[in-house]
Amino acid sequence: MAKGIYSALSGAVMAETALEVTAQNLSNASSAGFQKLRPIFREVLSQQGEQPGANRFAVVERTSVDATPGVVRATGRGLDIVLPEGSYLAVSSGAGERYTRSGSLQVDANGQLRAGGGLLVDESQRPIAVPVDAELSVTPA
Repeated sequence: MAKGIYSALSGAVMAETALEVTAQNLSNASSAGFQKLRPIFREVLSQQGEQPGANRFAVVERTSVDATPGVVRATGRGLDIVLPEGSYLAVSSGAGERYTRSGSLQVDANGQLRAGGGLLVDESQRPIAVPVDAELSVTPA
């Protein structure tokens, strides 16, 4: 089989990866606090090195999170917040502590603070409880 087919195949795989990442970014674009992903590619040479006719292949080095701030929309809700760049809310999930930038907060029937998606916002791995009729404000730590 011609060695050039491997170079062509690696290019097709990279194009597929780029398309998958773009599809994921588009499907989540309207989610509050979503940060798009960017695939990082690199080129490698086959074991022939820099010799004439050496095959070059593309591989996915990694996927990075694009932390560019998105569009901010005024909602008029006191519990809709915009987090400073590089800041995240700690939330409790079934898989342990996770981090989100979703600033659409709400207080549930049990008086616990929840982020967008319904996950409990926590501090030091303990849910934040909100007293009944409390005036809430959010300040940087």
